[in-house]
Amino acid sequence: DIPVFKATMITSVPIEGVMDAILDGNNAHNFLKNSHLKESQILNHTIGDTTFLYQILDLPIISDRHYITKNYTDTISVGAHYRLNWLIDSKQNDEFFKDFITRKEEEHEYPIFIMDGVGSWELKRLNYNQSEVTYYVLIDPGGMIPDYLVAYANKALGPNTVMSMVNEGE
Repeated sequence: DIPVFKATMITSVPIEGVMDAILDGNNAHNFLKNSHLKESQILNHTIGDTTFLYQILDLPIISDRHYITKNYTDTISVGAHYRLNWLIDSKQNDEFFKDFITRKEEEHEYPIFIMDGVGSWELKRLNYNQSEVTYYVLIDPGGMIPDYLVAYANKALGPNTVMSMVNEGE
């Protein structure tokens, strides 16, 4: 019953290109349209090396979901293995971004604000010509959505997101 997915792709695209795409939060809505990303914006607030990203998804049935992620990177092995992690910390988001959230709710006609979620992009250099890109997500989309629709959205959204991110990295 946990709305989670994992999608992995082996590619010839170098991990540096994929990492650049993942970190391009201000333009993600341009290359993640297949993942139903409607808007994406890096917020002007940081804590150390932690950044914040606002996004809104508009999927069929699970429509108008918006959220703010707290983002940080773990370097496992320089040049060979990275994790780019995110989480939704609704208490901190309300503290830091209350006015911004209210403004976006009015602008988008009161979408559902996602309260809980965590995810990670994992990038591994396998050899000179191959990289492994994995995306993990555990999220509660909020609202009254049947489990089978959440599972369906995850099965479609996960692979599309990875393929689109790798294509942009190329």
